[in-house]
Amino acid sequence: MNKTPYVKLKDKKNQAIQQKIKQKIIEPMMKAQSTYISWIFNFMRHDIGNCIQNMDSILNANSLEELTSEHLDSLKENVKILRSTIENFSNLAPSVISETYKLRDALNSIVLLNKSKIDKQKIKLDINCDCDSINLNYSFHSLIQIINNIIINACKNIEHVEKPLILVKSINQSHKIQLRIYDNGTEIPDTQKIFNYGYSTTGGSGLGLTHVKLICDMLKGSVYVRKSDIEEYTKYFCVEIPV
Repeated sequence: MNKTPYVKLKDKKNQAIQQKIKQKIIEPMMKAQSTYISWIFNFMRHDIGNCIQNMDSILNANSLEELTSEHLDSLKENVKILRSTIENFSNLAPSVISETYKLRDALNSIVLLNKSKIDKQKIKLDINCDCDSINLNYSFHSLIQIINNIIINACKNIEHVEKPLILVKSINQSHKIQLRIYDNGTEIPDTQKIFNYGYSTTGGSGLGLTHVKLICDMLKGSVYVRKSDIEEYTKYFCVEIPV
């Protein structure tokens, strides 16, 4: 059966819409999630790799008779670090993402994910949140990806700052919570365009903040950028989500 010109036009419009959804929503989400997963495994690989290298050097360089109490203490310490790393990994990937969790759980995971970058850049990271009184019951990973993408963006933005600063602050309101992530990097010239697909002021892919906005929209929340109201900082990203 031949399609009428109207049906052909309708099909063409539907294809255009589907392609736009794929480019603007699906692809950024998939890429951002892949980045998040790689960050988790990079975190594990760094700590576990160091432990294995230390243990391997002791066991391969010494026979059973040559092992000393110092060697045994070192092996025990590395086993302790391995256990701690596995425990931290379980916090980054909880088995039941629908159960209620504390804001502190999410923020601790963010610090773990970005520890090597924060240490390398000598960033002073402060957390000023009422962490233990705030219970959250939506996807743990969704909140992690929101905050983590903003933190990654902030780290890039303050790479050349002499004394880089990041502050995470929470403000409790009646039915929602504000999470403000401050930094002392350069200000953003276009605070609306920053969330557009492919747009970046830090030389990145332009996907991270697009993904942040998509998740906030799905959670019936919002995200925006404002000039800082705290003297030491230049700006903050504000995430508003219902509780």
